[in-house]
Amino acid sequence: MAPIIPNNKSSTFARVFLFFFGAPFVVGGSFAFYAMMQNLEKPTWAAKDVFIPGIMGVAFVGVGLLMWWAGLFGAKKITEQEKLQASAPEQPWMWRDDWAQGRVNSHTKKAQAGIWFFAIFWNLVSSPVLFFIPEEARRNPVALIGLLFPIIGVGMLVWAARTTMRARRFGATYLEMSPLPAVPGGRVGGTIHARVSTPPAQGVMLRLTCLGRTTSSHGKDRSTSETILWREERSLTANEVMLAGGEASIPVRFALPADALVTTVTSEQEDGIFWSLTADASLDGIDYQDDFEIPVFKTGAAPPPDTYDDPRADVYADSAQAVPVFASDRAPQVAEVSLADLARAGITVSSAVDGAEYRFAAARNQSFALGVTFFTAIWTGALWLQFHFGFPWIFRMVTGLFELLLVAMVSDLWLGVTTLTVGGGAVRRLHTVLGLGWRRAIPYENISKIDLHINMQTSGRQGTPYYALRATFIYGRHRTLASGIRDKRHAEWLAAELCRAIGLPIK
Repeated sequence: MAPIIPNNKSSTFARVFLFFFGAPFVVGGSFAFYAMMQNLEKPTWAAKDVFIPGIMGVAFVGVGLLMWWAGLFGAKKITEQEKLQASAPEQPWMWRDDWAQGRVNSHTKKAQAGIWFFAIFWNLVSSPVLFFIPEEARRNPVALIGLLFPIIGVGMLVWAARTTMRARRFGATYLEMSPLPAVPGGRVGGTIHARVSTPPAQGVMLRLTCLGRTTSSHGKDRSTSETILWREERSLTANEVMLAGGEASIPVRFALPADALVTTVTSEQEDGIFWSLTADASLDGIDYQDDFEIPVFKTGAAPPPDTYDDPRADVYADSAQAVPVFASDRAPQVAEVSLADLARAGITVSSAVDGAEYRFAAARNQSFALGVTFFTAIWTGALWLQFHFGFPWIFRMVTGLFELLLVAMVSDLWLGVTTLTVGGGAVRRLHTVLGLGWRRAIPYENISKIDLHINMQTSGRQGTPYYALRATFIYGRHRTLASGIRDKRHAEWLAAELCRAIGLPIK
């Protein structure tokens, strides 16, 4: 690969662009301050005549100054990044300062400034609503819906405050990673260091997640979504967390599949594949929550040997970079799932005339169903407002079509029942809503593979993935057999049982 030559033009362009783009905000904010001063000079003035232009002035000037600051210091960061890329063009894991030092700094702490900026900006922009709504609500009570914006702003301030309190309590947490980078077919290992003085009674939950980040633009609107592509979880007991000198050392160990996707982004502004390691623990007061973006790359070298299989285990044990070995790592993992576990998750297994029956009950995922129901209620309110205020028919039609889709989804989440009957040379699927539905039979010989697929999730990298059992036909098409399985262990066990019944290899 040819060396990457730093492009000084990019940093110069960034400075010029941000300066000119920020100038209108500074000028507009200055005019707002001028209007505020003019109103103050009047013999009689109302609070809203001073407060509203003052707030607008703070918001606009603040945004403009932030852009100028980004032009001065952000462009310098671009230049430094280009130099790092030029020094190690074929080693992208050396393009971040923390990765180059063999560690991964907490993403949660870095996000503080952005959270505070967004919360303050939202409250500044939405606060003028408080001056107009009371008077407008006397004429039209529907106007009270506008109070949602300042209420959301209060929630954002609480979120920002808790993030700051968490960062102050647990300090500058980081993951000391070994090896770095992680390699497909190898392991993600290391130790999380955090300022924790008391052991977590319920242990620590670790989640390793592969995500895809996508940014979409529609005119001036720009939104970023993160889709969960793969996840593995490990629950540590309190005894596996070492405490010394007011600091906790949380061991991390995950096996990566050989076909794991590699990291394609090294900054938060890029679209592509990235890996996140999250840690959660319940503590008195503020709970511990952390997030680390870890590097996964193909380095051209074989994955390092595991310490429990390597004759040099004693040497590794004396190393400061040694990765703790858990007893559960010494043998292949077999999902320990009982029929009682499945029943508590709303999945029952029973004998049928010619095989086994798997019944996936209605309302199995109530928290997810409540979230979708709440969103649907808001959407319904928006549709009602469109009819109330006489919006053009095209808006009402499009909104109404999405309303039908949402109602169908809510009905399925609360009332949908899926029954799989496996036996007699076929997999028979029956899906009903209030007793009405459709049936399909798939002969064994038409199925080449049964695997898992994430078909829905709650938002973001901290969200919960829900798995579907998917059959792949010999001619390449896919068919979902059952969906909405929250626990990955349950989904893996069910997939293995189906493979055994059909006569397919278990992967």
